[in-house]
Amino acid sequence: MLLTSELDPWLAVFGRFHIVLLHLPIGLLPGMALLEFGAALIRKPNPRGAVLTLSVMTALVAAAALASGLVLAGEKTDTELLGQHKVWAIAMTVVCALLPCVAALRNRAPFRVAVAVAIALSIWTGHLGGSLTHKQGFLFKPLERAARADAPPKPATDPTPPQATTAVSYEKDIAPIFQRVCTDCHNAEDYEGDLDLTSKEGILCLDREAEDRLLITGRPDDSHLLTVCEFPLDDEDHMPPEDEPQMTSKEVATLRRWIQEGCKFD
Repeated sequence: MLLTSELDPWLAVFGRFHIVLLHLPIGLLPGMALLEFGAALIRKPNPRGAVLTLSVMTALVAAAALASGLVLAGEKTDTELLGQHKVWAIAMTVVCALLPCVAALRNRAPFRVAVAVAIALSIWTGHLGGSLTHKQGFLFKPLERAARADAPPKPATDPTPPQATTAVSYEKDIAPIFQRVCTDCHNAEDYEGDLDLTSKEGILCLDREAEDRLLITGRPDDSHLLTVCEFPLDDEDHMPPEDEPQMTSKEVATLRRWIQEGCKFD
């Protein structure tokens, strides 16, 4: 549930500082590990005072990053990915909170294990956060694009629009278009723009007021989903984004006809 309108403005600003605060524990943890393990490797006295100071700082900024992230999550629609990010962020914060306790011990093994676990959790939690921001698969997307570029060319995917005497089929004509250019971002998990184009309810935005719906049956010129596809490619509001696969002119025409015919589902 979106809570933006219910948040105190200053609290909302604190939530948006999450994008700053989250980098602090990520940077402090490797620095602490370098001091701890580096001293052991070169057989120098353990810098327990410096390590203890860094562990306290890490615990504090991790808690601040978690608190701001939970506030920021109030502005987002709950998804499975967001839920996973919260759970792992809490786990990382708990481990970071334990660091000052074990950093003061003479036996360094518990502290070193805790640091390693905290670093691993920060990597995984950061990956989930990056997937929320940049959509799932962002990390390895360049490799996927390279693999597609090396693959044998496929037949043209620009389907011939249905004849005017034939009703547009959602399953045969529209769903393949959405799957090719839209659903990498606009699905039930990523839910970018609060939009899921993998289900009838999501496509028609049935829980919104009529004037806010992306598709208005029988009125293609008033349907925002079609409008943003017809914007010039260099327009900042054009969809899909310029660096993503685009609808062809025939696909846009097919989508227009489907809306005109009432957005009927097979």
